[in-house]
This record gives sequence, structure tokens and C-alpha cells, in this order.
Amino acid sequence: MKKTREKSILVILLATVILIIILFFIVLNLNLASTDYEYRQLALPDNFSMPDARVIAIGTATHGNAEPYDITIEMLQKMKEERGSVAFVLEELTGDGARINQIHSYYDDEQERPLGFYNVYNNSEMNRLLSWVKSEDVNLYGIDIQSIYQTVEVIKNFLNEKGYSDTNIDKLRSETDEEFEKQMIIENIESIMDELLKSKTIEEREFDYISHLIHCVQMNYEYVAGGEQDNVRDKMMAENVLWVMEHELKHYNNENIILLTHSGHIIEDDFTMNFRDMLYINAENKDILYVTMGHHLSNYLGDDYYTIVTEAKNNSFLADSNLPNDKRKLFSIERKGSLIDAIGAESPSIKFCTSEYLKQAGIATWDLTLIGSYFNNINTFIPARFTINTNVETCFDAMLYFDQLTPNIDNRSYLDK
Repeated sequence: MKKTREKSILVILLATVILIIILFFIVLNLNLASTDYEYRQLALPDNFSMPDARVIAIGTATHGNAEPYDITIEMLQKMKEERGSVAFVLEELTGDGARINQIHSYYDDEQERPLGFYNVYNNSEMNRLLSWVKSEDVNLYGIDIQSIYQTVEVIKNFLNEKGYSDTNIDKLRSETDEEFEKQMIIENIESIMDELLKSKTIEEREFDYISHLIHCVQMNYEYVAGGEQDNVRDKMMAENVLWVMEHELKHYNNENIILLTHSGHIIEDDFTMNFRDMLYINAENKDILYVTMGHHLSNYLGDDYYTIVTEAKNNSFLADSNLPNDKRKLFSIERKGSLIDAIGAESPSIKFCTSEYLKQAGIATWDLTLIGSYFNNINTFIPARFTINTNVETCFDAMLYFDQLTPNIDNRSYLDK
């Protein structure tokens, strides 16, 4: 009788555990997002004036919102009208940025595939932004170094056009070839570039640009080698922004840059990043101090670096779920707290708030929304999973506050071509 009872208890416990697991994954995959939104091409608020800085960085709360793209177009237009010139810098790989700058599209008709390392940019809003960049003859640059596939391809095509097709450059992308052999290939390419410049076969502008891409290949090797990769990545992105500034001033007489990337990269304070994801528990999960790109740029540029983060009371966005999925999913979050209460109750639907204004409104700290490419519905209920606590006075210069942020319109038809 006792054994029967113990067996029954075990069966009940097992059934309960299975039920909990099933419910967990049901909740994880439920589309809990509200669809009560309508995308609006919003204009900058009347109180917005272009900050007196060479680099103005716009940070997005997620990688899946629509409005920041149109705001970026407005800022680019405003800067060009007021200062005569501007360059656009994007959180994209350096080589991919070079190719995108050539064709002004995230779909490459020649290769019949989406272009760019980050599929988050395959959307209608980016199409509109790239169309403006093309019409205004503005240079676009990528600054990330996580992959070098397209970087090597751009260098390879350049050398082929100049008659150098036997440089073994494809080996630079190999994960198996010896570091010494890769370094010999790089030195050979650098020697070729020196010869081309000396013979005046290429302009100094071309020499500088390709030399920069070669350096980005070497950056990637350092990044891949490991050791606080996120910090290495942000430091290198900061170095690439500084290179863009130098390149634009030298060859285009332009001192002005609009930088569009995630808020987590542009903010000026360090912060602790939590890697304990509920679905990925392993020995490497730990908290680390994250030194941002914005921290490096702020230290180097001072007042010539101006940061504008994005925040919203209601945020509907697209993101990849942590489970295998062939498309991004729709999520929604609602923010509550002192900042929402202080500035979120009245019109207009978009507000430009300097950090000084927020401080005067009694907001010294704020848990800033920072959602990356991946999200899940469990995190929707845990704000600590998608926010970091910031010092309003030192972390950013201003905030674009929206009553509602809406999701991108994905160009998923690209993937079917």
C-alpha cells in the first residue's frame, strides 16, 4: 500500500513537472504583444535644435522599432542644411557598410541575397533611409568588426579591378589557416597598395579606405581571439568612428557625423551586463563590466560627442526569439515609473528632453530600456532583464521620448528570392 502511494506521488510530481515545462514553452511562444498601434512618421519636436557637436549619436531602445529611422533622416537633413555636409555611420560591419554604400540597398541583386550581417536592417524604414542617403550623396560607413566576410570581399574585388587576382585573399576568412600565413597575405596586400599609390594608379582616398578595411580584418582577429569580446568590440567600433571622422575631414571636408546604433553602445557610462539568460545556463554566464563605445568616444571627443537615447511608454518591436525561428516575432512592453509619470502624460507624442531637463524634473536615475536582437515573452514580465539603471546626468545628453514606438516592416520577401 505504501509503495503504491509513493508511486502515485511520483507520478503526480512527474506530471506536474511536465505540465510546468509545457506551460513555460507555451508562454514563451505566445504572442503576448498588443497590436494596438499605428505607425506614424513623426517629426522632431519643435524644441529640438541641432546640438553643437561633431558626432551626434542616436541610440535605439531595441533593434526592431520603426521610428528611429525617420528621426535619423530628419537629423541628417537638418545637419546637412545647417552645416553643409554630413556622413552617416551605422552599427553594421565595415565591409558590409562599404557594399551598402555602393548600392544603397540591403538586397544585393548581383548575389541574389540580402546584404549586411544584421538582418534587423532588412526593413522598409531602412529602405527609406538609404534612399535619402543616395539622393543627398551622403557617405555611409559601417563600424562593426564581428565578421570579415564582406570586408575581405570588398578588398578582393578592389584588387581584382587593379589586376591583382592571385593574392590568396580568401584565406583571410579561413578559421584553419595559420596566423603567420594570414599576416604574410596582409603584408603582400599592403605592399601592392603602396605600389598602386606610388604609381598614382589609385587616389589617396582609395588607398586610405582599403587600408582601413585591411586594418579591420586585423581587428577581427583580435576580437575573435577572445577575452571580454563585448568590450573589445565597442572599443574597436569607437576607433572606427574616429577613423571615419578623420577620413571625412581629409577627403570630403566634412566634420559632421550622425551615428545610429543601439543605446547600449552610445551611452557614456559603463554598466554591468547580466548574461544569466533563463534559456542559456552555462559556466560562462556571469556579470561583467561593459565599457561602451560611447565611453571611449566621450573621453576622446568631449563636447564634440552628443548622445540621444530612445525611450517609450509603450514599445511594440520585433526581435528574434531565443528558440529556433525563421522570422522575428512581435513583442510589447510597457514602461512605468518616475520618468513616465513626469513627462509621459501630456502631448506631444514625441518629446526631446535634455538630461538637464530630466534632472530638473526630479529624475536623477532611470532604468533605461535596452533590448538587443533576441528577446522572449518571459522577459516581458521581468524589467530587470531588459533595462539598466543609468545616471541621467552622466549617461546621456538627451532623450527622445515616445508615447508609442512601433515595429519595423520587415522585408522578409528578400529571403524568398
